[in-house]
Amino acid sequence: MTRVEAKREVLRAIAAPDGEWYWYQLDRAISNGPSGCIGPFLDEINELAADGLIEVRITPDLPGGVRYWLTDAGRGALVENSHA
Repeated sequence: MTRVEAKREVLRAIAAPDGEWYWYQLDRAISNGPSGCIGPFLDEINELAADGLIEVRITPDLPGGVRYWLTDAGRGALVENSHA
């Protein structure tokens, strides 16, 4: 699986529970899914954040401490990729 495909899987995984999962939950959802991607996905997460497709928020009061949200650009990219 290419890095682009892995980033697409990360976007899809974040979209479902937008803002509810932390890194390990995302990793398990993707690694145990049908895509065949195996984590960790930290590089992909960092790239998506740098590209403005996801927002990383620190939430110290929750387990895991960090949550991920799609930005408007991330939602657009997800829709665009679903038509490809």
